[in-house]
Amino acid sequence: MTAGRKTLFKDEFIDQAKKLCLKGFIDDEIADFFGIAVSTLNLWKQKHPRFMESLKDGKRFCDDKVEESLYKRALGSEYDEVKVEEENGSITKTTTTTKKSMGDTTAQIFWLKNRQRERWTQSTDSDITVNNIMPVPTADSIEGWEASAQAQQSEILNRND
Repeated sequence: MTAGRKTLFKDEFIDQAKKLCLKGFIDDEIADFFGIAVSTLNLWKQKHPRFMESLKDGKRFCDDKVEESLYKRALGSEYDEVKVEEENGSITKTTTTTKKSMGDTTAQIFWLKNRQRERWTQSTDSDITVNNIMPVPTADSIEGWEASAQAQQSEILNRND
């Protein structure tokens, strides 16, 4: 009976894999880094639970950061803009202005289509196309948004009569 090929896996790959994931590497790139095929990487995931968990931890951390960034972009945010004035190499004045970025409608739609799929998908009817996507809030309050949504719905219904 033959024992088969000796594994290239080393315990230090566990930490290395997590670091690669934290840098945004995907499985193809991780396999390339270790000089193995993706199929071998998948075998390592099955045979070495700590390795698999390390990959998941690194990917989860990055996914969470992207999700947080998408969420902030969808809602809009406040940030401080710092303006530094210099004259002859020395700072003469520093001004800090708080600014607000508006929510991004594309990010809002993407978020809602993925998080509330049943409410935010597009569907078609035999005569007309019905878009179930609610209008993006433009009012400062939910009541204003609901009123805007009802007005738009009435306008659509009136056009179809």
